[in-house]
Amino acid sequence: MTTDPRFISTPRMKKMEKAQVNVRFGGTGATANQGRVEVFYNGTWGTVCDDHFDSADAGVVCRMLGFNEGGIAILNGTFGAGTGRIWMDELNCNGTEQSLDQCQFLGWGNTNCGHSEDVGVQCRTSGVTNAPTGVPTTRAPATVQPNNSTASK
Repeated sequence: MTTDPRFISTPRMKKMEKAQVNVRFGGTGATANQGRVEVFYNGTWGTVCDDHFDSADAGVVCRMLGFNEGGIAILNGTFGAGTGRIWMDELNCNGTEQSLDQCQFLGWGNTNCGHSEDVGVQCRTSGVTNAPTGVPTTRAPATVQPNNSTASK
């Protein structure tokens, strides 16, 4: 949790009312567990600015996508610039939220960012619950169990 004074109960930052929010990964090099963070809000996909985005915020994104081991923030538009709306800026999650809309931020569509600042996340893949496709992305290696029965000759 950050102690940055800009995030301590300022009038312009507040927890937003519950909204229908989904997330996905997009961009160049995106996979099931990493990519540019894209948020679906009010019927439209948009991106999230990397201002003050940290591992607590990344952990919430990963949790929303079924990864329960947290993640890391990838800054500076690493996965390429998105298009359309930048929905969230100056996100400030404490890391326990179930959804990004439960975190503090400037408000839907309020931003001073350009798409060159679209944030990416890489989720840790150990302990995967369900990946975005609903298929686990990590599996234990296959093992062959010896056959303990004896065949008659």
